[in-house]
Amino acid sequence: MHHVFQKAGEFIYRNSRSLDLARWQYHFEDGSKEAVLKALSYYQNEDGGFGHALEPDA
Repeated sequence: MHHVFQKAGEFIYRNSRSLDLARWQYHFEDGSKEAVLKALSYYQNEDGGFGHALEPDA
């Protein structure tokens, strides 16, 4: 199982957006919630809501 987890991490580091990487680091590598919030802020609309390309295309 460790091998599968390691492969998943390699995939995330190689292919993910900064938001997805920050979430991976938060959940599995003792990353900070501040890093997740900072990455999430790039998807915030002018009215304070979220959705500006928040959903990945692939």
